[in-house]
Amino acid sequence: MDDRPAGPVTLKPGESALATLVWRNTTQFGTAVNVPYVRVRAKAGAAPVIVSPNLDLGTTGKLGVTAWRLAED
Repeated sequence: MDDRPAGPVTLKPGESALATLVWRNTTQFGTAVNVPYVRVRAKAGAAPVIVSPNLDLGTTGKLGVTAWRLAED
């Protein structure tokens, strides 16, 4: 997982940013958690965008996320 610290990301026209969602593992205890969608906000107060990856979060039910960063081609 990318451990760069969070900070402002400024995009020029035509550029894009990305963040990575990371599955957090399965233990031998509990019930598996499936997530049909994730709401993503570019910044606090922004309208959310719904992403539908149908994530299997295993039995931890945890999802990691990296900071936004400039997407490289």
